Amino acid sequence: MVASIIYETGFWLAINIILAIVIIGLVYKQYASARSHSTTPDNVAGSTPDLGDIIERFRTMVSQGRGGEAIVSSYRDLLNRLIMDRAPAYLTFNEILESGFKLSSEILAHLRNMYKVYEPTRFGDYNPSQQELDMFLKSIEAVNAHIRVWRSVVPTV
Repeated sequence: MVASIIYETGFWLAINIILAIVIIGLVYKQYASARSHSTTPDNVAGSTPDLGDIIERFRTMVSQGRGGEAIVSSYRDLLNRLIMDRAPAYLTFNEILESGFKLSSEILAHLRNMYKVYEPTRFGDYNPSQQELDMFLKSIEAVNAHIRVWRSVVPTV
Protein backbone atom coordinates (compact mmCIF):
# COMPACT_ATOMS: atom_id res chain seq x y z
CA MET A 1 0.00 0.00 0.00
CA VAL A 2 1.36 3.35 -1.06
CA ALA A 3 1.30 5.89 1.75
CA SER A 4 0.24 9.34 0.76
CA ILE A 5 2.67 12.17 1.57
CA ILE A 6 -0.05 14.11 3.37
CA TYR A 7 -0.13 11.44 6.07
CA GLU A 8 3.59 11.75 6.79
CA THR A 9 4.56 13.66 9.94
CA GLY A 10 7.88 14.70 8.49
CA PHE A 11 6.14 16.43 5.60
CA TRP A 12 3.92 18.51 7.89
CA LEU A 13 6.82 19.26 10.21
CA ALA A 14 8.83 20.64 7.29
CA ILE A 15 5.85 22.69 6.05
CA ASN A 16 5.28 24.15 9.53
CA ILE A 17 8.96 25.06 9.94
CA ILE A 18 9.02 26.79 6.55
CA LEU A 19 5.82 28.71 7.36
CA ALA A 20 7.19 29.75 10.77
CA ILE A 21 10.40 31.06 9.18
CA VAL A 22 8.43 33.03 6.56
CA ILE A 23 6.10 34.52 9.20
CA ILE A 24 8.98 35.49 11.50
CA GLY A 25 10.80 37.06 8.54
CA LEU A 26 7.76 39.10 7.52
CA VAL A 27 7.10 40.26 11.09
CA TYR A 28 10.74 41.34 11.48
CA LYS A 29 10.67 43.17 8.14
CA GLN A 30 7.47 45.01 9.13
CA TYR A 31 8.93 45.89 12.54
CA ALA A 32 12.16 47.23 11.02
CA SER A 33 10.19 49.23 8.45
CA ALA A 34 7.92 50.72 11.12
CA ARG A 35 10.91 51.73 13.25
CA SER A 36 12.64 53.48 10.36
CA HIS A 37 9.47 55.42 9.44
CA SER A 38 8.62 56.47 12.98
CA THR A 39 11.81 58.36 13.73
CA THR A 40 10.91 61.76 15.10
CA PRO A 41 12.61 64.98 14.13
CA ASP A 42 15.57 66.08 16.24
CA ASN A 43 13.61 68.81 17.96
CA VAL A 44 11.05 66.31 19.25
CA ALA A 45 13.36 63.39 19.92
CA GLY A 46 15.25 65.13 22.69
CA SER A 47 18.00 67.15 21.04
CA THR A 48 16.81 70.69 20.64
CA PRO A 49 17.24 72.94 17.65
CA ASP A 50 19.60 75.82 18.30
CA LEU A 51 18.40 79.12 16.93
CA GLY A 52 21.64 80.98 17.60
CA ASP A 53 22.61 81.09 13.94
CA ILE A 54 19.23 82.57 12.99
CA ILE A 55 19.57 85.21 15.71
CA GLU A 56 23.08 86.17 14.61
CA ARG A 57 22.10 86.31 10.93
CA PHE A 58 19.11 88.49 11.85
CA ARG A 59 21.30 90.92 13.81
CA THR A 60 23.85 91.07 10.98
CA MET A 61 21.25 91.79 8.33
CA VAL A 62 19.57 94.46 10.48
CA SER A 63 22.92 96.15 11.11
CA GLN A 64 23.46 96.19 7.33
CA GLY A 65 20.13 97.98 6.87
CA ARG A 66 18.30 94.96 5.43
CA GLY A 67 15.60 94.67 8.11
CA GLY A 68 12.83 93.49 5.79
CA GLU A 69 15.00 90.80 4.27
CA ALA A 70 16.12 89.77 7.77
CA ILE A 71 12.52 89.30 8.88
CA VAL A 72 11.54 87.29 5.81
CA SER A 73 14.51 84.94 5.85
CA SER A 74 14.65 84.55 9.64
CA TYR A 75 10.95 83.77 9.97
CA ARG A 76 11.08 81.22 7.17
CA ASP A 77 14.16 79.54 8.66
CA LEU A 78 12.72 79.63 12.19
CA LEU A 79 9.43 78.04 11.21
CA ASN A 80 11.15 75.44 9.06
CA ARG A 81 13.47 74.56 11.92
CA LEU A 82 10.63 74.24 14.43
CA ILE A 83 8.15 72.41 12.22
CA MET A 84 10.74 70.54 10.15
CA ASP A 85 9.02 68.02 7.90
CA ARG A 86 6.00 67.52 10.14
CA ALA A 87 3.84 69.96 8.16
CA PRO A 88 2.48 69.20 4.71
CA ALA A 89 4.29 71.22 2.06
CA TYR A 90 1.08 72.77 0.74
CA LEU A 91 0.30 74.64 4.00
CA THR A 92 1.19 78.31 4.26
CA PHE A 93 2.87 79.69 7.37
CA ASN A 94 -0.41 81.24 8.47
CA GLU A 95 -2.26 77.93 8.07
CA ILE A 96 0.43 76.18 10.11
CA LEU A 97 0.02 78.73 12.89
CA GLU A 98 -3.77 78.54 12.81
CA SER A 99 -3.67 74.75 13.11
CA GLY A 100 -1.49 75.01 16.20
CA PHE A 101 0.62 72.18 14.83
CA LYS A 102 1.53 70.67 18.18
CA LEU A 103 3.65 73.58 19.31
CA SER A 104 3.57 74.92 22.83
CA SER A 105 1.28 77.87 23.41
CA GLU A 106 4.22 80.15 24.29
CA ILE A 107 6.00 79.42 21.03
CA LEU A 108 2.77 79.82 19.06
CA ALA A 109 2.14 83.21 20.66
CA HIS A 110 5.60 84.44 19.66
CA LEU A 111 5.26 83.04 16.13
CA ARG A 112 1.88 84.75 15.71
CA ASN A 113 3.30 88.09 16.88
CA MET A 114 6.20 87.72 14.47
CA TYR A 115 3.81 86.80 11.66
CA LYS A 116 2.06 90.16 12.10
CA VAL A 117 5.32 91.80 10.99
CA TYR A 118 6.37 89.08 8.55
CA GLU A 119 3.20 89.11 6.43
CA PRO A 120 3.20 92.79 5.39
CA THR A 121 6.97 92.71 4.97
CA ARG A 122 6.92 89.60 2.79
CA PHE A 123 3.81 90.29 0.74
CA GLY A 124 3.40 94.06 0.83
CA ASP A 125 6.94 95.49 0.61
CA TYR A 126 6.45 96.92 4.09
CA ASN A 127 9.53 98.43 5.71
CA PRO A 128 9.48 97.47 9.41
CA SER A 129 10.31 100.06 12.05
CA GLN A 130 13.16 99.67 14.52
CA GLN A 131 10.61 98.88 17.23
CA GLU A 132 9.18 96.03 15.12
CA LEU A 133 12.67 94.73 14.40
CA ASP A 134 13.45 94.75 18.13
CA MET A 135 10.19 92.96 18.91
CA PHE A 136 10.95 90.37 16.23
CA LEU A 137 14.44 89.75 17.63
CA LYS A 138 13.10 89.47 21.18
CA SER A 139 10.52 86.94 20.01
CA ILE A 140 13.18 84.79 18.33
CA GLU A 141 15.27 84.95 21.49
CA ALA A 142 12.23 84.04 23.62
CA VAL A 143 11.49 81.01 21.43
CA ASN A 144 15.12 79.96 21.70
CA ALA A 145 15.04 80.40 25.49
CA HIS A 146 11.82 78.37 25.71
CA ILE A 147 13.38 75.56 23.69
CA ARG A 148 16.48 75.54 25.87
CA VAL A 149 14.47 75.42 29.10
CA TRP A 150 11.87 72.86 28.05
CA ARG A 151 14.08 70.96 25.58
CA SER A 152 11.15 70.76 23.20
CA VAL A 153 8.86 72.72 20.94
CA VAL A 154 5.84 70.54 21.64
CA PRO A 155 3.34 71.39 24.38
CA THR A 156 4.81 71.00 27.83
CA VAL A 157 1.61 70.00 29.60
